[in-house]
Amino acid sequence: MSVRSGGKGKIKPPKRQEQSSIEGWESLCKALQSLVKGESENINFYDNYRIAYNIVLHNNGDKLYINLKELLNQHLEEVFSSQVISALSISNTNNPQPNFANMISLKVLKCVWEHYKKVLDLIGPILMYLDRVYCKSAKVPTVHELGKELFRDIIFQPIKYFILDTILRQIFLEREGEIIDRSIIKAIMDMLLELTGQRLVEECDAQGYIKNVEERLEEEQQRVKNYLSSVTEPKIRNIVEKELISMQLKTVIEMKNSGLIHMLKNEKIDDLRRMYLLLERVTNGHEEMKYIISNYIYDFDKVVNKTGAKDNIADTTFQEARDFKNKLDKSLNLAFFNDKMFQTAFNEAFKFLSNKDIN
Repeated sequence: MSVRSGGKGKIKPPKRQEQSSIEGWESLCKALQSLVKGESENINFYDNYRIAYNIVLHNNGDKLYINLKELLNQHLEEVFSSQVISALSISNTNNPQPNFANMISLKVLKCVWEHYKKVLDLIGPILMYLDRVYCKSAKVPTVHELGKELFRDIIFQPIKYFILDTILRQIFLEREGEIIDRSIIKAIMDMLLELTGQRLVEECDAQGYIKNVEERLEEEQQRVKNYLSSVTEPKIRNIVEKELISMQLKTVIEMKNSGLIHMLKNEKIDDLRRMYLLLERVTNGHEEMKYIISNYIYDFDKVVNKTGAKDNIADTTFQEARDFKNKLDKSLNLAFFNDKMFQTAFNEAFKFLSNKDIN
């Protein structure tokens, strides 16, 4: 999308016949425009949340979403032109200190990214109802996900090779004994991993995502062996684990047609084992798995009562319960290595289930 020189991103008003049902549209427009600029002092978040709520309630969530996308798109294009390209032009000139100039460019990118993340954090609460209702029903990315997609496409993609070359150059210089600004390198690496994790979640199912993360961890470990000091390996590993596992933990586990419950139902032992081993790397990884599985067991009778035969339901329910337990015991044994934490959770959940009158 092209941006008019000096133009401001504006959210288009609804059609005339819709105006009576959408009060405060202009107020919401101004609030979002101010937040994009980082001006939040005079914003009434609750009032603007109510306006956005009413817009979605009156079936105009699609218009709000489309115009929010346009606003963020225009903002990022303006930032790219006015800040990122300007910083890159310094690097591309015959600068007597090219490494210093390149690091200045990365510093500008770091500031742009951090400011933009704050913008998304400010917009998020106002458009919470848009996320919960419209984004879910329309199966489109949430406000945060949309924002990251746009940043990746508009800011990162055009300069990705410059970023990677600069990072590798800094690593080389450090190995040669020069002092580099590690804080900037770490911040840019965090950004890259966050954007990469977002892309993988969008493009992969749970099994594919887990496989990609395993490969990424192996690649980073190999890079350390080939190019870096061994003392940097734990730091790099922690960054990858945080951005690709911890940050995406809940999303991957709860994927409807490929996540944890899907794996249990279909006895995907290899996939369950890989998920178990991958999530073992991060805090609360196994706790989140245990919570999901326990609730799955607690809700077993609800599933049976919805699908079970009306005749001889007691026998049907008992047999299904036994088969259900055998299936989970198999997963516990083969995929979770008889982990005592999972074993205790399973036993408690089945004890709760056996004490219920599932008929």
